[in-house]
Amino acid sequence: MCYIAAGGFSASISSDNKSLYIWGTSTFGELEIPNRVKKIPEKVQQVSIGEEFGVALTEDQKIYTWGENTNG
Repeated sequence: MCYIAAGGFSASISSDNKSLYIWGTSTFGELEIPNRVKKIPEKVQQVSIGEEFGVALTEDQKIYTWGENTNG
């Protein structure tokens, strides 16, 4: 199963092989074309994108987050 998520400035997809790809407007440093996120070594089960942040849940129940970091 694939998951697709989109926010105000970026989008992501968890592919059939459970790899996470992300792209966006380059406002926050993300690439304008889909690029595999290599810093998440586990298989991604679900992903969610907000206005200025993202969250990925892996099959091992680990949570990875990223974002603008204006609130620490």
